[in-house]
Amino acid sequence: SFAHPLIPVLEESGALDKVLASDCWVKKFGGIFQWRGEDPHVAYFDHVNTVRDGVHRWAMHVNRSEFDKILLDHAADVGAEVFEGASVTKCELLPDGTGREVTLKDGRTVRAGWFVDASGRRNSIVANKKRDWLSGYRNIAIWQHYLGGKTTQSLPGDWNIFRDKDISPIGCFAFRD
Repeated sequence: SFAHPLIPVLEESGALDKVLASDCWVKKFGGIFQWRGEDPHVAYFDHVNTVRDGVHRWAMHVNRSEFDKILLDHAADVGAEVFEGASVTKCELLPDGTGREVTLKDGRTVRAGWFVDASGRRNSIVANKKRDWLSGYRNIAIWQHYLGGKTTQSLPGDWNIFRDKDISPIGCFAFRD
């Protein structure tokens, strides 16, 4: 589930039309939040500007594996060299500081100014150190996918982010305090 600043990024990269042409996404205009026992409330993306100019900012909830595949294929379409299923054993800064040299498990080396490590948060080879928490919040997210959910339009009251194949993700975000 993404926030609205993603849309202009996808548009500038040239990938937005490919994502919109797929069935991997659902449009969303905000979210429902509940803090410390308060009643749930609806929050719309960039509500102040929507009131000012009448333009609804929106984001998308995606089937992540399909979405990521579209982005990967788009990167290859526009000239990125893509290595799928490749394991990295070493990553070093080039002596002139203009990029990195990556050694793959099969012995090949690749030099580039930019690399995208899409192996997940547990991989620390590129960082060359144990990864730190991303923020001081020390929060966690827990989610589950459910079958048999109904689409928002068919439900009275609160909404449900729905997905294809009748799968609904329900999430909870918990903070240390």
